[in-house]
Amino acid sequence: RGGHAEACTMATNPVRESSAEDASRLRDSLNSLLSLMAQPALWTEGKPPHAVSAAMDVLLGRTNELIAANERLTKELAEHERTEDERKGAEEALRESERQFRLLVETIPALVWRGTPEGELEYLNQAAVEYLGHSAESLSNGRWIELVHPDHRDATVRRWLQSATTGASYSDIYQLRRADGQYRWIHSVGEPFRDLEGRIAHWYGLVIDIEDQKRAEEALRESERESRLIVNTIPGMVATLTPAGEVDLVNHQLVM
Repeated sequence: RGGHAEACTMATNPVRESSAEDASRLRDSLNSLLSLMAQPALWTEGKPPHAVSAAMDVLLGRTNELIAANERLTKELAEHERTEDERKGAEEALRESERQFRLLVETIPALVWRGTPEGELEYLNQAAVEYLGHSAESLSNGRWIELVHPDHRDATVRRWLQSATTGASYSDIYQLRRADGQYRWIHSVGEPFRDLEGRIAHWYGLVIDIEDQKRAEEALRESERESRLIVNTIPGMVATLTPAGEVDLVNHQLVM
């Protein structure tokens, strides 16, 4: 009877239940972040780069493994009487699983950030630290805004505070100063991670360098400007059609 009570106590260990619930909610947050990143309009090719999507898939898979480990250990502790040494061994295995999960977040080839419920930056993974040339500590208390291009700072702060105060998904594009001093176009996305009461416990997000995408878009616009200039200088009436046969461009001579 005493053994049964001990097993029940261990099976309902609030620390273990909290750990399992945290992992499950983190998985939900990652799924929301993946859905946000999957919007075709955010990417030149209509989908995230393979390196980013692969890293998120690995992170989500590791989260599922952590959840499965929690469930497996809880079931084992509920079904069998454990000695104190066995219980400590099981909890040590769980801590090791959580440590490996944190290690994965630290080493994935993506720029990962975490914020407090109030919207303050509190964590950057190693990839982000190397990209920015700063640690999370050096950018805390709002100092991260100093890395944003001066032309974009007011709008960037306004959009982030809008999400931080309402709990809405975060998505913004602006120029950010890299460690080498170059301003690069980036896309920052984030999702709130909520506790059991629905309160925001953390913010988790990614920073995606889209400088190459922006340059390709500008090159396309410049090519279109040059084409229009050439067409307008032709001393005759010129029109171009889309593959569907609709008028795409006419020169000045045709509309005069």
